[in-house]
Amino acid sequence: IGIPEGTYPPYIHSSGRIYRRVSDESDPKPETDRHVLDLLWERGAKTRQRLEDFLSERPQLSQAERTGPLHAYVYFLADPLHVGHHFSLAYDEFTGLMRASAADSQSSIVFPLPNTYPTSDGFIARQVEGNDPMLETLTFRWWSDGNVRVSIPINTYDFRASRERLDQLQREFLHAIESSGYKSGRVAEFSLLVAIIVAMADKYLRLRKCLRITDAFFGKIRIYETWRVIPYINMRSYIRRIAAHGFPVVQDEVLTCPPGLSSNSLVEMNESTFSENATRPFLTVLPLVLKVLPAVGLEFCGLGEDKAFFEELVNAVGASLERRPVR
Repeated sequence: IGIPEGTYPPYIHSSGRIYRRVSDESDPKPETDRHVLDLLWERGAKTRQRLEDFLSERPQLSQAERTGPLHAYVYFLADPLHVGHHFSLAYDEFTGLMRASAADSQSSIVFPLPNTYPTSDGFIARQVEGNDPMLETLTFRWWSDGNVRVSIPINTYDFRASRERLDQLQREFLHAIESSGYKSGRVAEFSLLVAIIVAMADKYLRLRKCLRITDAFFGKIRIYETWRVIPYINMRSYIRRIAAHGFPVVQDEVLTCPPGLSSNSLVEMNESTFSENATRPFLTVLPLVLKVLPAVGLEFCGLGEDKAFFEELVNAVGASLERRPVR
């Protein structure tokens, strides 16, 4: 059993003595040396800063990309404090899992990522078919410490330009926009984002199973370029809500879900609490999904507790996959 160093030293015993790790032991010692105490505080600050830097760093984008789609980054963290875990994953194993099709997976939501290659500290898989491969497409980056960052471009569009191809709910949404006097505005469909998160979670869970990782992991989502975006999700309850309360228009340039960059702000998840079937990835990441929806204004009554809401969200995810490819 390996016990990592804590992130908030020094740790003080009820007697007033301080726990300090010496070699492979950690015993309470009557520590009074101010220099040693300063080093303990500094060590904790550096550990916390590593996590904040990791969550804040994003791939560099061209100017065209910065003025195009939204960019969401989903983090699945086996080692959120970067304390030095290492998992020996073979490139062939990674490639096989990333390229898996619906026939090879239990999940009902699958996005194969056929473009794979190694990095100095892990592997990368990307979806390039139908996309400009020089742009930031759907990307799954694995680090050898078990951490993953998924880059997801979220297209924004104008329903008016594709009126003929809209389904019933989308037409009602467009009618509500026009009736409310909106002359312009970027619309982003977040039901597709949910679908991609579930599909990438399925890949991550399969990697964990391959490496026999069974303990909990942690999640965070950050979305950029969201200022003045109108969110859309293919749910009847959302149409009813905007009829009663109007449209949400995001007022922030960057959304962090849940707020904060500390280890205490991460969402804890564990697939072992659910049976192995097609809904397991969805149920595992649902706590994280339920943090991102309110962040963009998609708040619902009974969120996370209402069985009807849960079923409607599942249907919205499936409908978004039938309607739109990922770009």
